[in-house]
Amino acid sequence: TTSHPSLLSEDNILTLTDTLVDMGVSNYCLQIFRQIGCADSGLSAVNTKAYISAATINNLKQKFTHFNLRADH
Repeated sequence: TTSHPSLLSEDNILTLTDTLVDMGVSNYCLQIFRQIGCADSGLSAVNTKAYISAATINNLKQKFTHFNLRADH
């Protein structure tokens, strides 16, 4: 899942991943939005460095056998 704070809150991500776990998903990757190649200046203007708290990351690590976080920071 590629996520952006203006489009997906942490609560949205947790709800989505709860659904995935219920469906039997055990591998999950969360990718934080990158500005490179984005034509939407509104999305590109948002700072994503503080997006996704350590508590949410830990929650995701607990849910999935294999969890990967892709972020430029």
